[in-house]
Amino acid sequence: MKYALATCAALLTLLWGCSQQSPAPEPVRSVKLLTLNSAEDQAQVGWAAEVRARQETRLSFRIGGMLTQRHIELGQRFKAGQLLAQLDPQDAALSSQAAQAQLASARVQRDLAAAELKRFEAHLKQGFIGQAEWDPRCRQGRVVG
Repeated sequence: MKYALATCAALLTLLWGCSQQSPAPEPVRSVKLLTLNSAEDQAQVGWAAEVRARQETRLSFRIGGMLTQRHIELGQRFKAGQLLAQLDPQDAALSSQAAQAQLASARVQRDLAAAELKRFEAHLKQGFIGQAEWDPRCRQGRVVG
């Protein structure tokens, strides 16, 4: 029994010693310290702020692309018509080629629809197709052509 009490007392002291942790030190915080001595110092008040222009103009290019040159710097004044920046011309050239290809494709489809309409008109006159077949083809040819 004596040994049990002594063992419990020893365990409690070990647990008590292990459970107490030293408090973590406060983190060092940087602050601006002012000592006010006169009424002049008290009249000046400082505030954190961001200065912006009263009027801002959002400028952008009409087309997308990679910026290759910038001719003015941030905050620099410029006049109307002055070159501000240049884009890589390759993107515009590729877009132009794609638009020209779409235009050529549309022209080919128009010519094909006109040829089909002429062929179906000849079939109608010869009696190979009926009016029920001709009407939808005629409407389709007029929409495309």
